Amino acid sequence: MVDNITKTLDNFILFINSNWKSFNRNLDDLKFRDDFQKKDITDNWFQFNWELYVELQVCKAGEFLVEYGDGAECSDNGRVTYVNSKPSHLVKCKGKDKSDLVLDYISNKNIKIDDKEFYKFVSFNGRFFDESAPFEYSLLLDDYGENYLVKNKDIAFFLGHV
Repeated sequence: MVDNITKTLDNFILFINSNWKSFNRNLDDLKFRDDFQKKDITDNWFQFNWELYVELQVCKAGEFLVEYGDGAECSDNGRVTYVNSKPSHLVKCKGKDKSDLVLDYISNKNIKIDDKEFYKFVSFNGRFFDESAPFEYSLLLDDYGENYLVKNKDIAFFLGHV
């Protein structure tokens, strides 16, 4: 892992939290779209803004991030822009304190997160997580596709190579 990109990700969280209500209201007004189409539109919205607000800030020209969450549904590789590009970087996390142990709210156990990959931001009501504001949690994945849920305030984000 090379660059600490926490400030950039904090700005992205601020953006999606600030715009979620307006975006969701617009989505609800789409009378001729079913729930599957609305999910695709939501994935496209997240991915486009991920590329605009995060990727352009942390990647050099010709470098690209792994897609945000499920990625966009408008292209084969999950991207909205540069649809023929391959990811060169991903977002990894570390605990903000020295121990690198962070509470996983799915298992309710402290876990080591330096081997986990960031997947997307979510909210959590104590029982379930979902894509809605406030986006105060990060969903992480391990190499086996296992989910982990951690509070954003407990972690720092870093740019890593694919």
